[in-house]
Amino acid sequence: VSPDGRFAVATVKDRSVFVALDDDLAYSQLFFPLRGVLGWYDSQQKAFGTLPGADDPQLVQTNPVWTPDGQSLLFARAPRYDLRKVRNPDSPMLTKEECPEFFGPERRKMRYDLYRIPFNGGRGGQALPLGGAAGNGKSNFFPRPSPDGRWVVFCQADSYMLLQPDSQLYIMPLEGGSPRRLVANRAGMNSWHSWSSNSRWLVFASKVNGPYTQLFLTHIDEEGQDSVPVLLEQFTTPQRAANIPEFVPRAADYIKEIRPLFLNADSFQGAGEALVAIGGQGSKEDLEKALAMYRKALELDPKDATAQLQAGLTLAELGRPEEAVGYWREAVRLDPGQKDALYNLALFEDRSGRLSEAAAGYQQVVNLDPNFVQARLGLVVLHLRQGEAGEAKVELREILKIKPDWEHALFYLGRIAMDEGNLEEARGYLERVVKGAPGNPEPYWRLAVLCLVQERNDEALGHLKNGLAAFPNNPNLMDVQAVALARKGRFAEAKDWANKALERVDPATGGGAVKVITRHLEEISAGRVPQLSGGGGPGARA
Repeated sequence: VSPDGRFAVATVKDRSVFVALDDDLAYSQLFFPLRGVLGWYDSQQKAFGTLPGADDPQLVQTNPVWTPDGQSLLFARAPRYDLRKVRNPDSPMLTKEECPEFFGPERRKMRYDLYRIPFNGGRGGQALPLGGAAGNGKSNFFPRPSPDGRWVVFCQADSYMLLQPDSQLYIMPLEGGSPRRLVANRAGMNSWHSWSSNSRWLVFASKVNGPYTQLFLTHIDEEGQDSVPVLLEQFTTPQRAANIPEFVPRAADYIKEIRPLFLNADSFQGAGEALVAIGGQGSKEDLEKALAMYRKALELDPKDATAQLQAGLTLAELGRPEEAVGYWREAVRLDPGQKDALYNLALFEDRSGRLSEAAAGYQQVVNLDPNFVQARLGLVVLHLRQGEAGEAKVELREILKIKPDWEHALFYLGRIAMDEGNLEEARGYLERVVKGAPGNPEPYWRLAVLCLVQERNDEALGHLKNGLAAFPNNPNLMDVQAVALARKGRFAEAKDWANKALERVDPATGGGAVKVITRHLEEISAGRVPQLSGGGGPGARA
């Protein structure tokens, strides 16, 4: 839009490469124009036309921006290029197959030069290259003149324009000259820049900190020298990008309200997902905010099964599973194939003691997706509760076909083998578990107990050392450590470990453990080696 607000200029009659890329979130599309001319619109006369001098159909003319005096335009220009394999000439989106020359081994380049042209009320004139930003063997694009008319900042990359990893910002006099790379440039893409009205500040976007663009602010002095930039970290949230910034030359209280008319259910659902990502680090406040976002999304689109699922998951994270169930049931009603909601409903039934309902739910998930290993593991646990070790082993072996080194399946196979007295088989499974650094201490202490039963005392102490390094406050590991040290004749150390174990046990939930550890402590204090007891062979279980 021209400085006086009368004219608008844009690229028209254009054709672009616009391909979504799935292999890189940070640079998720290839987008650049192959042809186009500059068109203008006069808001007073309600007239429009193309701009002579920037309307050559054999060129691509794009990125127009006004000079501060409103007399001229800067724009990017390159030779036109026609794709040969476009199947649908009316589609704005292309596939890699439709433009192989930009993805094949030769990786054809598309480089743009900056030009300047007089506007002359829409009559145009001769377009001249902007010295320092044309004919330099690079792609030059997105020019932005400073409001005082002294400088122009533009992007430069090896090829193309939008979302280029090597895009850097350069500054030079508006009339042309020797461009200087800005000190403010960060590693990764630098683009989408805008001047403040006093020509002293420049805001731009960069991907230095990850795949989502963030905004940075740098100061430009009288000589065009820029400062190290400041990150505007409050302008975005995790997993959200901030870009295309513009300064508003008004007082701070000028904007009274921003009405989010463009927001839809997807917008609120995305905001909820971002807040859950923050809340996953332990913030109840962010989880409550996420729940509000999901509920807002469901107000706008109550038939969104995914939002129903996410609202339920957030309630479960907040410790309100009874409320979550309603959302999960609605998700399944809307989408009977919503396996995540079905799994969570089965898990709720399981934890509520309704085992037949839980088993039916887990089986329904497995029927929908045989590779859903968490649902299969739910069936394993139910089989074991009912003493059906054979059925559990069948299910566990199916899991290992899908996920060969999954620690949960290996652990349960080791536990079953240990209970059945197959100690060498159990050792094989449990050693595979601890090699993968399990997320809970039980594999370490079971393996240590097994080693003690087999008179492998030093091996037991080795597993206990690793287990205590990972879980230093676990009373079961401390208790078995005490037994192992007593076996080595180190009764004073053993007594210390038994006392520590007793201190760590919660009497309200670990009554059985309190009795076992107390007995071990009494035996160690009397100078006797405690005996491990249990089923599956002598001392197979602590």
